[in-house]
Amino acid sequence: MKKLLTILATLSTCFTLNAGQIFTSGDFYAPCNIGGRDCRYGIEIEMDFDGGVINGKLITMLGVKACRWEDVPVKGTINPDNEVIWRSEVNPVKGCGRLTFNGKKDGDKISGTFPSFQGKQVEINLKLKN
Repeated sequence: MKKLLTILATLSTCFTLNAGQIFTSGDFYAPCNIGGRDCRYGIEIEMDFDGGVINGKLITMLGVKACRWEDVPVKGTINPDNEVIWRSEVNPVKGCGRLTFNGKKDGDKISGTFPSFQGKQVEINLKLKN
């Protein structure tokens, strides 16, 4: 029993140390699926920056109706100049595709673009969630 508790405590510590950072965006605007106007969106994403490799998952995407992005994995890179590129896996909902982000990390902020979101390049600013 004592060995089991020691193993569980060790595993718990390992998983806590490897937890990713959660970033959230303010509102950003892109075309709606219902023509002629822009809609408001937002994103929350968990990312772990380990040795130039990004692993994480989308926590939520606000403003979307048909495409649910919760828990869709993301992978990418961060180079020594803090340039960030990540890409989601293909959304399991048919027709939703994947998200790609290109940007730059500066402290606890990441600024960049979705090269194509709702058919338009969209600027997005992520900040570390408190």
